[in-house]
Amino acid sequence: MTIADTLTDALICERTVIRMSNAFDSGDISAGLAHYAVDAVWLRPDGTLSGRDAIAAYASPAALALLL
Repeated sequence: MTIADTLTDALICERTVIRMSNAFDSGDISAGLAHYAVDAVWLRPDGTLSGRDAIAAYASPAALALLL
């Protein structure tokens, strides 16, 4: 793998994270969740979310309102 390949991969990852974050930030939970596999695991300081359904519940507008 060349340096150019590594930089290209890093840029693709960065853009993916930005799209996902923008989707969640704008309230488009479905678009944000599209970046997660059905069996995704999200390790958080306050616990582990296992599966897209658990991530969806955490990222729902009602749950996010509790964080504000």
